[in-house]
Amino acid sequence: MALDVLREADDLVRVLADLDDRPAPAGVRGLPGGMILDDAAEHALRAVSRQELEWALERVRRLLDALLALQVRLQGLRALKGRGPSVGEQRTP
Repeated sequence: MALDVLREADDLVRVLADLDDRPAPAGVRGLPGGMILDDAAEHALRAVSRQELEWALERVRRLLDALLALQVRLQGLRALKGRGPSVGEQRTP
C-alpha cells in the first residue's frame, strides 16, 4: 500500500507540474488561487481544461484518503509499540 501511495503521489506531482506550466507562455506562473484574472491570464488558463482539473482533484482526494488510511495504520502500530517491550528487550515473566 505504501508503495502505491508513493507512486500515486509521484504521478500527481508530474501532472500538477504540467498543469502549472501550461499558462507560462502567456506570462502566468502557477495556477492562480482566488485572484481576479486579466485577459491574458484567462486565455492562458484555457490551456487547462475543467475535466483535467476535476481529474487531478479526484486523484488528490484518493491520495489523501490513502494517506489517512496509512496514518491510522501507523498510529495503531505506534500504540502497539507503546504497550510492548522495546526492540531487543526481553519480557519479564
